[in-house]
Amino acid sequence: MAIKLKPNVLRFLALLAAIFVLDGIHKEQTSSTVDKNDKTGGLAQLNNMMEGHRNLRYQDVLSVKEDHSPSWRILTLGSSVTWGAGMVSRYNAYPYLLSPNVTNLALRAQGPSYPAICAQSMIGNDAIYDLIILEFYQRAHDGLLHLTKRLRQRFPKATIVIIRRWQPLMVINKKTQTHFRDWAKKEGFTSLHAPELRETLFATTQADDWLLARCEAQRGIQDQAVQDYGAILYDMPFNEQDPREIIAEQSNLFSSDFHHYSAEGHAYIANGILQTLREKGVAVQRNDELGSWGDGDVCDTWFESGETSVEHSENIEMKLFTRVKHSLELPTADLGYISITNPFDAPRELFLSYMGTDPPSKYPKTRAHLLKGGNINRQSIYREVDLDPTTTDYTEHVHVGLSTSLGMVPPGKTTVLFRTLEENKEYPFRLLGYAISSEKFAGSVFQSL
Repeated sequence: MAIKLKPNVLRFLALLAAIFVLDGIHKEQTSSTVDKNDKTGGLAQLNNMMEGHRNLRYQDVLSVKEDHSPSWRILTLGSSVTWGAGMVSRYNAYPYLLSPNVTNLALRAQGPSYPAICAQSMIGNDAIYDLIILEFYQRAHDGLLHLTKRLRQRFPKATIVIIRRWQPLMVINKKTQTHFRDWAKKEGFTSLHAPELRETLFATTQADDWLLARCEAQRGIQDQAVQDYGAILYDMPFNEQDPREIIAEQSNLFSSDFHHYSAEGHAYIANGILQTLREKGVAVQRNDELGSWGDGDVCDTWFESGETSVEHSENIEMKLFTRVKHSLELPTADLGYISITNPFDAPRELFLSYMGTDPPSKYPKTRAHLLKGGNINRQSIYREVDLDPTTTDYTEHVHVGLSTSLGMVPPGKTTVLFRTLEENKEYPFRLLGYAISSEKFAGSVFQSL
């Protein structure tokens, strides 16, 4: 059973962790209070206090947040970065630095497709948010437009911020066509923070040996979300003339794995969001107006909890495959099934989410047979869909969740029978969850799959 900590407990834990990590560093103090007549919800004064902190230190953000946190109700959706992976405590990630009134629904190893389909199931019918932050870039094509649309429809007055961020894994060596981490490993460095890495980088390569993977299609989708749904873009600065310089200068923003962010990096993002709102003159206001969830959705994921009520065959087992990630595993040399109920009074689209990797996939291709009702026989099969656990969305090696539509299913029970199509793969097929939603998402949320 998951335990939801109260905001004051989260604040205490975040502050305690900051003291532990940054022990001995003087914490800036302030006695100012937020002007009750400030129409920006405290944003102007908050940012004035942050002036001069371009390279903001972690404890500075906490100091400002503890004493001058706006009363914004914040929702964050994103990847493992927003979740807080790589941190001593995930409650020190940038969402918690912005406000104690935050609901962080980020999912590790996931893109925007699942929340795009399952926004209502994830968020609920009672929550109200003033500021919504979406951290989806490299997989923006995987549902960001529909996610932004649904959130704008539900929260018409909320400020929506979309993050475009870079990381060392997105810096490519032109000569070898490998990303920065692979180059560093070939040079004998396994950590981004190795003292000699900067010296080797400048001694053995030139500025024009490197480029940033620009993800033009994903940029276009983010820009379209900004234009169509009134979102705000936070574009994390990057020196494209000499990528070596920014890697050397800002290596402290990232963890040693070249991918996730450090405490300083999360502070940098939090400050960047606030600065962007200030520069664009955006005043985040409390507003209780709610719109519609449209036709609604019904979803279930056991990826983090390891708990589900979905009916499945005995040979499909719930297993913990990392320290915090769960899946229903299908035996490679056997058949297995799950049964899912469409509670709506009309046909709806069914999506499955499962683990995948960059090519060649470490998971077997698997065929899903859809059967009418609970009958498990060949005569009951009315559709077959192949699930390919491979993604080409990244420049680096990845181990992420993917999703595929199985098409429309009628009201009531549908049984999905699985049969693996490949043997001798490193991992068994791992199922993460399912979603039942409106047909208007068909062919667009998962257009890349």
